[in-house]
Amino acid sequence: MLSVDKNKYKAASIDGATKFKQLFKITLPLISRTLNFLIIMGIINSIKVFPLALFDNNSGDAKINGGSTLMLYIYSQINDTANYGKAGAASFYLLLISIAFSVVLKGGFNYTLKFIKYLGEKKKKKKK
Repeated sequence: MLSVDKNKYKAASIDGATKFKQLFKITLPLISRTLNFLIIMGIINSIKVFPLALFDNNSGDAKINGGSTLMLYIYSQINDTANYGKAGAASFYLLLISIAFSVVLKGGFNYTLKFIKYLGEKKKKKKK
């Protein structure tokens, strides 16, 4: 938000733009790259959920209590059974799931930005 030039808001207010229009025409387009980065980082961090801290570092308790995730499966395949093949395959699936989530959510985010731009450009029609 600090990177948005204040002069753009002043010029828009002089031109008669409302706060709503300034939000959709100035603020959101200028911070869209930052929002995009934050969304992608949020996706990556949400996929990396590792519930062992909740279960006193015991993967068996985590599985029994329903805290099993793909990351926990990979962890148990490496540490409990030393099955590196399954752990590697599960890691590859985790990568594919991460890429799929990123593409889907980024596409949805881009669609939302286009819709916001449409709302900003929408003009009130005069009644004849």
